[in-house]
Amino acid sequence: MLESTFDFVVRNQTLIWLIAGIAISVALFLFVLPRTLGRMLISIALSNAVMVASLQNRPSPRFPNLIVLAIVFILGVVSLPAAAGIYAWISDAQYISNTALLDPPVLARPPVRPDAKEAIVLFHGWTGDSAHSFSSLKDLMLADPALSKVDIWPVDYPTYISRRHLNLSELSFWLYTDFVVPKLLPKYEKVYLVGHSLGGVVARDIFMKNILGRKDSPIVMLISLGSPFAGAPLATMAGAMGVRASYLAEVAPDSEYLRVLDSNWTAVGEKPLTLCLWSPVDGIVSHHSATRLCECEKPFPQWTHTELQKPANFDDLRYRTPIGFVLRHMSPTQQAARCD
Repeated sequence: MLESTFDFVVRNQTLIWLIAGIAISVALFLFVLPRTLGRMLISIALSNAVMVASLQNRPSPRFPNLIVLAIVFILGVVSLPAAAGIYAWISDAQYISNTALLDPPVLARPPVRPDAKEAIVLFHGWTGDSAHSFSSLKDLMLADPALSKVDIWPVDYPTYISRRHLNLSELSFWLYTDFVVPKLLPKYEKVYLVGHSLGGVVARDIFMKNILGRKDSPIVMLISLGSPFAGAPLATMAGAMGVRASYLAEVAPDSEYLRVLDSNWTAVGEKPLTLCLWSPVDGIVSHHSATRLCECEKPFPQWTHTELQKPANFDDLRYRTPIGFVLRHMSPTQQAARCD
């Protein structure tokens, strides 16, 4: 009950501030209005009496209370809600109002069977999207007979919206609460997460949000392709992605976000099986960063950072390595070693 109440408050901060601002405005308006109207009526009566008695052509009395009333109305009804909106816009909860307008991820195809118990989830990188980043990988997975009874979720999440980008912790929170909790947890017995670049960091963070406070998790595997778990040089990453370095502060080598994620990951007893894929010609993420705290690792020797998740066909190592790894551990008839 306490957790659900907290989630409601956090996810509806903007609305709560707006309602509070309007309530205060209406209260002020109703408090001032009766007194103002009373003074207006008295002023009108007195001015009429004076005019009748004096029979002089004097200018009608001005009613300063009307000005006061107008000022109170403008400041109360307009300014307070506007201030509340500005506060929400600059606060850490800004992403809540933005993501409230976003559609959660959808299946790459209609479910083959309503009782599917396994799912593979694809997380693209910081400047990618599900339509392009994982286009070839997704198409090959959909055509693979071995995955015909597995639900495939190519997650499309925003990285820059409504004048302000979403950082990694905000992305993870939104995906966990709006996608993982309602779509994955109630349905699947096993979930396999695949993330490219910063998508791998998001996937690890999502697992931590799922496992903290729970005894178990359906997330049994996490595969990352060139993910900067130990950070990356901001200038190099920003230049490659075409964004300002300040937008990527959370993946600086000494960032607080990565330190907390490391600490939480290390503290968890039972983790999902992790396979970290890296390339010596990545150009952005080092071998140390791409394999930090990973149980298994494999190199992709000839592909750069933006090519790691784009297999050309079924025989391409970029398909056979990650998807073959999933299939070997998915099949109940195969007793694969942990890192085979």
